[in-house]
Amino acid sequence: MRASELLTAITLPTQGQAYQGLLISRESRQLPCSQIRQTDGQLIFIADNNLPPLPLTKIVIALMTHRSFVLMTYAEELFLPVYGFKETADALVL
Repeated sequence: MRASELLTAITLPTQGQAYQGLLISRESRQLPCSQIRQTDGQLIFIADNNLPPLPLTKIVIALMTHRSFVLMTYAEELFLPVYGFKETADALVL
């Protein structure tokens, strides 16, 4: 999935209300995104329980700046590509 696709989903919510955050799904848990790092053509969303959740405005700015980048997640010592997302009441889950 590319950053531009997630940016569209965040800015045009289908449920009519603005999202409050971005979560990363691992097994049966959903962890808040606390950092974003960029590498060669990739944006990596990082879930770290020791850090506070990243505000959605910072996520939007990163997505706007790097629209063509491929999205990855990192949580619990595991890198995974993002193929899609699902919506909850107030957040998007990668």
